[in-house]
Amino acid sequence: MDRSSRRARAAWVGIGAAVRYAGEVSNILNDLLARATESFERHEEEEALQRLLEGWSEARAEPLIALAQQLSDRLAVGLTPLDVSSSWWQTREPRHLMDLPRELMALLAHARQGNRQETAWRIPKFRERAADPRLVPPLLAIALMPVAEDSEVLDALCGLLMHVGPPYDVNVLHALRGRLPAGLSFWAEKLDIVIRMGAAWVPPILDEETQARCEVLREAIDARTATERRVSSTREALLARIHAVPEDDSSRRVLADQLLELGDPLGEFIVLQYAEVPDEDRILQLLVANREKWEAPLGSVIERGCARFARGFPVAVRMKESIFAQGEPVPGPAWGTVEELDWNDVAEWAGPAVHWSRWLTHPHLRGVVRMRNVSEALARELGAHALPVRRLEVKGAREPRLFQALAALPHLTWLELSRAEPSAVALCAASSLAPRLHRFDASLAGAWKLSVDLGAEVPVQATLVSERHVDSLVTVLRAAARFSDRGLRLSCQRKLDAGAMERLKAAASLYARVD
Repeated sequence: MDRSSRRARAAWVGIGAAVRYAGEVSNILNDLLARATESFERHEEEEALQRLLEGWSEARAEPLIALAQQLSDRLAVGLTPLDVSSSWWQTREPRHLMDLPRELMALLAHARQGNRQETAWRIPKFRERAADPRLVPPLLAIALMPVAEDSEVLDALCGLLMHVGPPYDVNVLHALRGRLPAGLSFWAEKLDIVIRMGAAWVPPILDEETQARCEVLREAIDARTATERRVSSTREALLARIHAVPEDDSSRRVLADQLLELGDPLGEFIVLQYAEVPDEDRILQLLVANREKWEAPLGSVIERGCARFARGFPVAVRMKESIFAQGEPVPGPAWGTVEELDWNDVAEWAGPAVHWSRWLTHPHLRGVVRMRNVSEALARELGAHALPVRRLEVKGAREPRLFQALAALPHLTWLELSRAEPSAVALCAASSLAPRLHRFDASLAGAWKLSVDLGAEVPVQATLVSERHVDSLVTVLRAAARFSDRGLRLSCQRKLDAGAMERLKAAASLYARVD
C-alpha cells in the first residue's frame, strides 16, 4: 500500500472513530435528557437539573445550557443569598445543588457595591468545585461593571472563565478589554487568552432526537411555569398569611390543596404532617428530597439539615456558629413559623450577644418562644428587649445580674439551667424572677438534677447522680424550697454513707412531704 493510500485509510479510520464517538455522546445525552424529563414529571426538579448538568459536561450545547439555566432559575425563586464567611470554605461543608445560585447572588451584590476586595476574594473560590454553566452569566455581568477593571478582580474573573470554559459572550469581554487602562497590560493579555478561547469555540451539533428531547423538556418547564404563574398571587397570599399568622391551620390546608393540584411535594408534605397517623417513612422520604429547598428561605444563619418541621413548615432550627462574621442578617418572612432556636454555642461573648439580641427583636421572629443552649452573655441581653420567649435554657449561669435581666422578660415561665452550680439555683430562687416561674430545671452533668414543676402533685424532684456531690445537692434542695416546699421526691443513684444521708434528710426536712 503506497503512502497516499495509507493516508486515505487513516482518514477514513479517523472519520469512523469520530462518528462512533458522536453516536456515543448522542446516546448518553438522550439517556440523560430522558431521565431529566422523567424527574421533572415527578416534580423532582433538582434531580432533573443534575441530569442536565451531567449532559452539559458531555456536550456544551446551547440547548442544554439554556435548559439548565431555566430550571435553576425556577428553583432559585424565593431563595435567599448565601453570603458565606471564610470558615464555610475552610470546613468544606457538603454543597447543595442550589447553593451555587445563592452564593452567586451574594457575589453579585458585592460586585454591584464596588467592593473590589470581597469580589476578588470570592470569585476564585468557585474554582474549588466542578465547572458549571450557571457561573457564566454572573461572570459576564461582573465584566460589565466598573469593579472588573480592578487588577485582582480581573485576574480572578479570567481564571474562573478559563476554569468553566466556553461558551461565553466574547463581545462582553471585548468591551471590558477596551475599558482597561494601560497599566493593566499583564492582565489584559490574560483576558486576550480568554477571548481567544471563546472565539475559537465551535458549538457541538445535536442530532434530531436530542434536539427533540430538549424541546419536549423546555415545553414542559414552560407549561409548569405558566400554570404556577397563574396561581402565584393566591399562593403568595397564602404563604404570607401562614408566615404572619402561623397558628391559622385553614391557610395551610388551602395551600396544601393548591400545591397538590400542581404536583408540588410540599402539598403532600403538609397533608401528611396533618394526618392523625402520619406516614413517617414517606415524610422522611420527602424531607430527604426537599429539605434544603424548604429550609433555604430562612437564609444562611441556620445549620442545614437540622430544622424540625410541623404542619409543613420549619418550627425549630439550630443557629450556625460562624455566621456572626457576616454581621446581622435580616430575617425574612419565612421565619414567622419558627418557634424554637437552638443557639449552638453562638454569641458566647458580649459583642455578638448584643448584636444577636437586637436581631431577635425583628417582627418576623415574634413567634420564637423557646430558646435552647443560650450562652449567659446572650441571656443577659435578652431582657433589654422584652422578647416573647417563654422557655429558656441557659448554659453555665453564674452571675446574679443574669436573673435580674431575665426578670424583664414578660412571658418567661420556664427556665432551664444546664451546667449549673448550686449557687446559680440559690441566686435564681432568691431573685424577682422566681415567683413568676411555673417550671424550673437545673442540672450539673455527673452530679445532680433538679426539676421544679409548680403544677405537679410533688413540685420538687431531685436526683443525686454522684455521692461526691451530696453537699452540692443539699445546697440545691435548700434553695429549691423557696420555689415550693409542698413536696419533694428525692432519689439517689449511688449508695450513701450515714453522714451523707443525715445531711440530705436535714435539707429535705424543709418540705411538707418527702417521697
